[in-house]
Amino acid sequence: MFKALDVAMAFFLSIERFIRFFSYLLMSVSIICLILMMVHVVSDVFMKIAFNSPIIGTLETVSYYYMVGAVFLPLAAVELKEENVHVDLFIQFAPIRIRRAIIIFGNVICALYFGGLFYQTLIDAVNSFQYKETIMSNYLFYVWPSRWALPLGFLALVLVFASSTFRQLKDFLAPLEMWNKDKK
Repeated sequence: MFKALDVAMAFFLSIERFIRFFSYLLMSVSIICLILMMVHVVSDVFMKIAFNSPIIGTLETVSYYYMVGAVFLPLAAVELKEENVHVDLFIQFAPIRIRRAIIIFGNVICALYFGGLFYQTLIDAVNSFQYKETIMSNYLFYVWPSRWALPLGFLALVLVFASSTFRQLKDFLAPLEMWNKDKK
């Protein structure tokens, strides 16, 4: 009865290491974006004050590249560390099996939601790439590369939620498996 579920659980638990690596890699890129943004903005302000010659394109680069990377790439790593806001006011006094069932349900809903966001942003990124999307500026400024940060961040988040769901499901079904073994 649980054979297909066991195979799926084993698969996700085995690739959990890859999911962690991918999530932390995206977090590292996000940190690099923050550092580059800081250096870029400070350099721009310095150049404007010292030489009355600001760095051209700072606003566009910060808005379309650094900010997008800083916000969307680390989402999965934050979820892996369980540092997102969790409201457990209603379930904190529930029995452990009910809590796990609610967490599993929430993880499935989140995986589906972020899966939908991944799908839509992937379509947007592909379209943006095909048209070599630019914005109006004093010069040619390509924004299509930054469009790929969203599907990457959402994909990592979907993988984290799927992995967490299977981990929770394994813990949730463990008493049933023990009960079935005792019955035989």
